[in-house]
Amino acid sequence: MFRRVFPYMALCLALSGPVHGQSLEDAREALATGDAEAARALLAELMATGAPDALALAGLMLRDGLGREADLQGAMALFESSAAAGSVTAQVALGRIYHHGAPGVPADPLAAQRHYEAAIEAGSVAARSNLAALIASGVFGPPNWTALRGLLETAADEGSTAARLHLAALLAQGLGGEADPFRARDMAEALVDERVPGAARLLAQMQVQGVGGVVDPEAARALLREAFEAGEGAAATDLGLLIQAEDPEAALRWFTRAAELGDGWGALNLGRLLSDGEAAPDDDLPRATGLYRQAHAAGIAEASYALAIHLWDGLGVETDLEAARTTMRLAAVRGSVAAMNDLGVMLETGIGGPPDPQGARESYHDSAEAGYVLGAWNLADLLLSVAATPDDAAEGYAWCLWAIAAEVDATLRARHQASCNAHAQTLSEAVLRAAEARFAELPDPASAIR
Repeated sequence: MFRRVFPYMALCLALSGPVHGQSLEDAREALATGDAEAARALLAELMATGAPDALALAGLMLRDGLGREADLQGAMALFESSAAAGSVTAQVALGRIYHHGAPGVPADPLAAQRHYEAAIEAGSVAARSNLAALIASGVFGPPNWTALRGLLETAADEGSTAARLHLAALLAQGLGGEADPFRARDMAEALVDERVPGAARLLAQMQVQGVGGVVDPEAARALLREAFEAGEGAAATDLGLLIQAEDPEAALRWFTRAAELGDGWGALNLGRLLSDGEAAPDDDLPRATGLYRQAHAAGIAEASYALAIHLWDGLGVETDLEAARTTMRLAAVRGSVAAMNDLGVMLETGIGGPPDPQGARESYHDSAEAGYVLGAWNLADLLLSVAATPDDAAEGYAWCLWAIAAEVDATLRARHQASCNAHAQTLSEAVLRAAEARFAELPDPASAIR
């Protein structure tokens, strides 16, 4: 497969003539002092020979717009060439692009995992930490927190500041082992002192919740403002979330700043404010749809689901059922339990494509197993309606019982109960006993998602 290589050629041609005796370290030093033009000139001879690390450094410069206009596609072409020649830096850079997504490049967790694993094989500590964060995001299913915590402990011991940051978050929440709030707080404070990106946000969350110390929301807000002023768009998102209940208009302004800085969560929360039906701020469905697209490109499951709903219902955009189904499927793959259920509806009824009863069953099942009450009810209804085998009937009635037990809305619970009672009258005693035994094996209804 060929990729666009014109930016790479243009960069090479734009560089100055041959320079002798100069090294990659000279280029890095020039870049560190802010002299991008000198760095580009120093890279010329090395790039002409195809030196992997020179290509990677040129890619970083092109990605970040150092010395010339930023060009992500051109940078990725350089990274691909560099990675193929063995550059660990390029593998990590590609992993980060596919991990978080970028303008014109949707997030691709599997591609990110592939690049991170290649870098880890070559000894990259940063890739180990990044892969742990990717897995912890839940894009591949419920994370194994114990294994992740061990992975982060190892990477932190090897000197990764990113691993220390992620480990502090796990320690604060008690994921993968016992909570250790005081160690978590000490780590976060040390990382803030080192000006590690993301550390101020973590410490601010601890201050708001009183993890490892006193509750201090004002200190948290001050930290987040400092992080925002240092260029962290996500800090603006956190500020918006802190004040949204008391001042939605101010929250809108913070979310806007976050979205403008490229933070996907800021775009998602701004989109929600502009499509929630509340009196203030005024809804703007076309703008909300655009914001959901931005957050969808960043790989956020909730944004993919919201965008699918807008495409399905024609909210702020022309109805496009085929695109809605494709987007809903991606939202389900990214872990949205609501999307798993709604994808089942589309597959069962043929919305956006041909009907797929087996696919609907599988999608409903994924949603139900994840604890989503509506998914459980739809699975029960589907299985009991077709009831191809006694096993299907027992499985369906078990989920019927589970939906009743999990539902907290009295009206919905009564509706489920009436429907289940009607189905029970058509089932044999053997099927009912099998269903009750299967119900006992299902997830705890108290942990249901509604």
